[in-house]
Amino acid sequence: DKIPTNEIVIMIQKEVADRFSAKPGSKEYGQITVFLNYFFDIDNVCNVSKNCFFPKPKVDSAVIKMVKKNNLEYVKDLDFFRKIVKDSFRFKRKTIKNNLCNYDINIIESVLEKYNFNINTRSENIPYYVFVELANELLK
Repeated sequence: DKIPTNEIVIMIQKEVADRFSAKPGSKEYGQITVFLNYFFDIDNVCNVSKNCFFPKPKVDSAVIKMVKKNNLEYVKDLDFFRKIVKDSFRFKRKTIKNNLCNYDINIIESVLEKYNFNINTRSENIPYYVFVELANELLK
């Protein structure tokens, strides 16, 4: 689980960069965003037009900078955290209540309310640190 570098700067397809750096509430926000935001602060440095290349590709690119976080939130079990996030985004347009129906709904409701969310909130509106707390609380 050790990341061997403090900073990663890469150029990738713009649509992928948008997913990596998405904010909660945006349509690009998903599982990968939550995982990456747990480990990194991610910034979109610049967009690169497909016209800058020869031969010209079919898609635009973007340069993103990922800076490793020094103080990660405590996660009791990283595999369980990944599972909770994956399950939360299983059905994109469903609420967290429907996606996590196999878990203790009272614990989920209590954690969400602490951050002014409720069980009818969709996963794409929930910041990564709430998923961290959900995973930790569900393991108690």
